[in-house]
Amino acid sequence: MKTTANGLSVNFSSLSQEEAAAVTFGVTSSDDLGEQQTGLAGMVIKVNPHTVDQVVHDEGIMRHELTHYLLERYAIHSLTAGAMLEYTKTRSGANPRSGSILLVADPAQPPKIAGEPPLPRLPGANTEVREIAKFLPAARTMLLADAAATEPKVLAATANRSVLHFATHAIVRDADPLSSFLALGREGAASGQLTAQKIYDLRLDANLVVLSACRSGEGVPNGDGIAALARAFFYAGTSSLIVSLWDIADEPSNRLLPAFYREWLKGTDKARALRAAQLQLIADLRAGRVKVSTPAGDIVVPEDPAFWAGFVLLGEPD
Repeated sequence: MKTTANGLSVNFSSLSQEEAAAVTFGVTSSDDLGEQQTGLAGMVIKVNPHTVDQVVHDEGIMRHELTHYLLERYAIHSLTAGAMLEYTKTRSGANPRSGSILLVADPAQPPKIAGEPPLPRLPGANTEVREIAKFLPAARTMLLADAAATEPKVLAATANRSVLHFATHAIVRDADPLSSFLALGREGAASGQLTAQKIYDLRLDANLVVLSACRSGEGVPNGDGIAALARAFFYAGTSSLIVSLWDIADEPSNRLLPAFYREWLKGTDKARALRAAQLQLIADLRAGRVKVSTPAGDIVVPEDPAFWAGFVLLGEPD
């Protein structure tokens, strides 16, 4: 861990699993950051998540005894490669706060996958985007959900958007990363599979892409970095992505992502807006305010990083 002009830069490949877990989820005491923590509150930590996937799936590490989370002191954003910012910072893109926004969710006719069960509908994703749309200017917001969320309609709507938000299934193919896809609706000859290969061929002006999707941030589990889908969006022209690294329950997601947009649209940079949304969710979880309804009654969601740490910011933090 070293101090840089822009904050703290962390190379996960040089850390033990215990150290990497402490960076990702918290530290065990107020002294763990040594003298480097003095005066750094609120700074942005840059993380190269080379081994994050191994760390967060190690149950022993996940249950490491913590007194607080690193997020409670710092905003964090991740890089799939150290040179990424040199590439993304040269892009201007559409104005991220006064430009137009595309929200995509829960296609009614998701892709058919040979030899696999049908992809289920995602009512929670529909709730998510409709909650976000409530505080966005209607004249600048397009919402494609249900029968409208088809591959041709979505592709036709991506041009000149400042923000693209996908709340749908994402299927990652480890053996063939370019065939990994976001699930959209079938229409005519269109399969509904927005593959990484198709995304590479797009030309986007988006300042931000949000992939609120199952497995959207996973890649080949061999240290090759964040998802093939994320790399494809960067190549297509976006400057920043927020991706979910694992499946997250509807109720926490439906709180966290609208809170991110509210904070970001006020002028807060993306890294700090995501941090603010995660801190609010942590506070709600600790207070027992997050509940899910079951046939047996309401269940209080426990305070666990699994419900908020899965969303990470990649690329430009501003």
